[in-house]
Amino acid sequence: MSLKIIHTYADYPEIVNEYVDFNNLDAFQSREVLNVIYGDNWESFIILDDKNVFIHTFSRNRINNSEYFDIEPFLGYSGPIVIAENEEFINTAIESYSAFCKKEMIIAEVLRFNPILKNHICFEKSSIKISPVKEIVVANCKSNRDLQLNEFSKSRKRDIKTAFRSLKVEICHSPFNYKEFYKLYIDNLNRNNAKKEWYFPESFFLNISKNKFFYLFKVVDQNNRIHSASIFILHSLCSYYFLAANNYPGLSGANDLLIFEMCKFAAGKGSDKLVLGGGNTSRSDDPLLLYKKKFNSENNFLYLGKLVHNNKVFESFCNNIITQRPELATSNYFLKYRLL
Repeated sequence: MSLKIIHTYADYPEIVNEYVDFNNLDAFQSREVLNVIYGDNWESFIILDDKNVFIHTFSRNRINNSEYFDIEPFLGYSGPIVIAENEEFINTAIESYSAFCKKEMIIAEVLRFNPILKNHICFEKSSIKISPVKEIVVANCKSNRDLQLNEFSKSRKRDIKTAFRSLKVEICHSPFNYKEFYKLYIDNLNRNNAKKEWYFPESFFLNISKNKFFYLFKVVDQNNRIHSASIFILHSLCSYYFLAANNYPGLSGANDLLIFEMCKFAAGKGSDKLVLGGGNTSRSDDPLLLYKKKFNSENNFLYLGKLVHNNKVFESFCNNIITQRPELATSNYFLKYRLL
């Protein structure tokens, strides 16, 4: 098997377009969305031959002050894509990629697979350890008002119909003014004691406001006061209810109307799925998950993959943190040394 390996920074090699149509992949695998999220701090790794292709994007993170890196995405579903006629290519591709990472001082990686593409299935017999970690909700999108309402639970339909009386939804496309949303978003994070990784710099929202894949949806009242808002990503495979914020105290029906209008809008643009995400935890009774399931009760799961590229160094890092914090010995958290 004669393989061609291509590694690029902040872009894909043009030859990839001969193998895949990015409209059929995930939004988080598009150049434009990756550039918004990571700037120029992302890489592509491509392996191909005449009939097969392995495509992966990643952004490496330095481990403390060491010479080593790891990969742990927490946004989107940009796990590897493979189009292959046999398992031999898949295993060879993973081995080649892992060898590259080891040479690049990348010791381990978390992979987030797409719940629509179900691209984890191709790698179930590979060296990647794959498991479902969290239930997520994917709403079906209809352009017809009544058909869309019928996708939701009775309580959501009731609240949406109530919201119609006093609220409306404004849709902003690039370039749009992000500042109101940014303030609302930060206020929400502060109120909910959110994890630090959700505090994106203002420049992140500025980049979003200029990108054609991103929209701002706002639910406003007659006085033009925002009650609910979200950054929306439009993509043909599936669209995303990406980052959301609500005014406090919340107004009944505002967020439901927001999701309703997003679904209708997506369908009108040829996108028939809207990924709402999951809860704040992996628990099946998580309140946020239960709320989202009122928009679609079908089961969808986020699958994560764990891949160690350098066992010796990885175990050394993990053993070091366990020495300092013995309780982590039984923790399921993969990159334990990150908990220091």
